[in-house]
Amino acid sequence: MSRYRLLPTPAQEAVLRGSACGQVDRDSRESQAVFRCTACGFACHADVNAARNIAAGHAVTARGGDGITRPVNREPQLLLQSAW
Repeated sequence: MSRYRLLPTPAQEAVLRGSACGQVDRDSRESQAVFRCTACGFACHADVNAARNIAAGHAVTARGGDGITRPVNREPQLLLQSAW
């Protein structure tokens, strides 16, 4: 059994959201490697910022969540099938 799990994540949402304040802004991504939030000034490696967003569930969308206004993280629900 692996200690890691794979999460399907929209990449744009993960890399553009500041992990410190949650602000989403294209200009925060200075380069491939540098993320500096235009709202609060938080700076770190862009991959670290994206990983923090994914770990916090801010970039994961499920069942209609858009990942920007709020993530919708729910377990899949089984649908009842009619027995006719």
